[in-house]
Amino acid sequence: MKNNISSPWLDDQLVSVITPAYNAERFLQETIQSVLSQTYDQWEMIIVDDGSTDSTYSLAESWSGKDSRIRVIKCLENGGQARAWNIAIAAAKGRYLAFLDADDLWEENKLEEQLAFMEENNYGFTYTMYDWIDENSGSAGKIIDVPESQSYKDMLKNTAIGALTVVIDRSLVDVAEIPEVHLNDSMMWLQIAREGVTAYGYDKVLAHYRIVTNSFSRNKKRSAVRLWNLYRDQLKIPFFRRAYYFTCYAFNSIKRYYLK
Repeated sequence: MKNNISSPWLDDQLVSVITPAYNAERFLQETIQSVLSQTYDQWEMIIVDDGSTDSTYSLAESWSGKDSRIRVIKCLENGGQARAWNIAIAAAKGRYLAFLDADDLWEENKLEEQLAFMEENNYGFTYTMYDWIDENSGSAGKIIDVPESQSYKDMLKNTAIGALTVVIDRSLVDVAEIPEVHLNDSMMWLQIAREGVTAYGYDKVLAHYRIVTNSFSRNKKRSAVRLWNLYRDQLKIPFFRRAYYFTCYAFNSIKRYYLK
């Protein structure tokens, strides 16, 4: 891979938790606490304040003052999640990368169980099941199952990987800078898988994805358009093959989010 932004790491046991944050004051404290509660304690949390106009930065800084494992990087202008990921990954000291948005949560045993799963099987790229929570952190009544594995072609047909569940072992997987595009998570997984890396699923709910009222349907429609553009502009997939993959994506999304 070109433009590897994540090597060498400095700590062989450390998990670097990548958390972009934009106007996230409402939920950020709970997200931080879910990391602080991890039974695996060798982690650093890199919060990139992406030009917030609320108290996100001061809140993150206050937590950094309480626990040195929390690092805060401030961007003066909002540059989008892809840029925030690139900045955080370039600063990461850990062998492992994990991803957690500023409104999502982890189970306290998330890192411990997932790292054990990776070590036992020598996997470099893994993801888990997750469920939905509402704005009050209560159950939203939906569990997202995951396939046993995902190759590059699988990912093109089915965006089954929740970013909040991913852990990557940089001793086994190169992580390259991603273009500053929407759907930065899909772009990163596809870049990695295109190099021949298979991602493996762990069939247990270890993370909680927050659904904000009235935003989900709108976001899914927007994501569909952005995925088509990603296939066309970034991956340069020819039209008819692109249409096939996109049709598979649409079917799998309907099945995952609306039929279960």
